Amino acid sequence: MFSTKTLIMIPVYNAEEFIVRTLESCLEQTLLTEVWVVDNCSTDNTQGIVKSYEKKETRVRLIINSQNYGRVGNWNRCLDLFMHSEYEFLKFVFSGDEILPTCIQECENAFNIDKDIGAIAFPYQYINMNGKVTLSRHKKYANTLFNSKEITRINLSEGMLLGAIICNVYAKKAIKKYRFDENSISKAKFDIQVLENSKAYYLDSILAKFNLDAHRTFNAANSSYGYLEFSFIEIKEHNRIAKTSKFTKLENEQMEQKIILNCIKHQLRFMHIKTLLLALFNITKAIFKNFIKRMIYGK
Repeated sequence: MFSTKTLIMIPVYNAEEFIVRTLESCLEQTLLTEVWVVDNCSTDNTQGIVKSYEKKETRVRLIINSQNYGRVGNWNRCLDLFMHSEYEFLKFVFSGDEILPTCIQECENAFNIDKDIGAIAFPYQYINMNGKVTLSRHKKYANTLFNSKEITRINLSEGMLLGAIICNVYAKKAIKKYRFDENSISKAKFDIQVLENSKAYYLDSILAKFNLDAHRTFNAANSSYGYLEFSFIEIKEHNRIAKTSKFTKLENEQMEQKIILNCIKHQLRFMHIKTLLLALFNITKAIFKNFIKRMIYGK
């Protein structure tokens, strides 16, 4: 075991095009950190590339699954391996993405702020297919510690604090038995459950790069269906949590309304202006017809 408390895990499948970029960023950490690459039965040269790193670098370990567990199933395979390791914190890095040199060091320092922190989130650079860089950042949450009630409210009604997995680090004591839902595109359910009884911290330091060129499933997640699934997870988890004593009746009603509004807002992004105008026309027409009836018949 290395001096760090964090284990970096890279779940991969046919990642020969991008794995070097990711491995190099992990090996440039200011804290020497072990890197486990969990290969989901790749059919390209991914295993060969990782083996070449494994021979020259003791921090790299290649684990080859006995079968293909599917995309999200491999994430859960990583969780199982981590939970049986000696490490306290888990940093997922998907093939093609990068973490900046001080990522692990700064996150471990942040975990020291409070022993009950279950996950840390931080800003990251989003790099599109043309190389344009934009920053994904929650300015209003800069260097803020959230208790379990606060972070659950944010996760349910404000679109999730943790966001993309590249900008998260999880604590083993918060993960417990929870696993990613293999029937979902989103990891929202996992994040909500992990932080339901833990604190969270938003570290305002740019520590990673999300490289779109390496993400084959991005369009599926960033779609009308993806956001509908996300809203369904939020409302389902809210219904479950509403049966507990975590929130008052009024707080639950307010969160439910916010989830509904967020769902509508997300779907409007994907609606053509012609469709939107037609829908507004039909709604206005129905309201006007009802008004005329009431004026004529007094009902």
